[in-house]
Amino acid sequence: MAQAEKAQTLAIANPAQMKRYPNIPTFDEAGFPVLGLTGFSGFFAPAAIPKPVADRLAKELREIVSQPDVNSKLLDFGFEDMSDVTDFPGFIDAVVKRWASVIGEFNISI
Repeated sequence: MAQAEKAQTLAIANPAQMKRYPNIPTFDEAGFPVLGLTGFSGFFAPAAIPKPVADRLAKELREIVSQPDVNSKLLDFGFEDMSDVTDFPGFIDAVVKRWASVIGEFNISI
């Protein structure tokens, strides 16, 4: 069996450089314009979750991801720090509207 080769990252799909990998260009910088693809993750709960429970959950999750070892591992995996996003529902709404527009513009059927 052939020895496994190390993969080389040629570009990232984020619209901006990643802090953890400043030497890897974006697709746009590499000459391949894309639609500003970004990944994100979040924690979702039922809409009926009591506000005190949601607030406590948000507080605990922020504390967990801000721990240096956890934060470092997330950055290693390619996550960017989004701890400054205070309106996650608004962020999600903007993402949905943006991709609905792209789907409509390019007549994509799902």
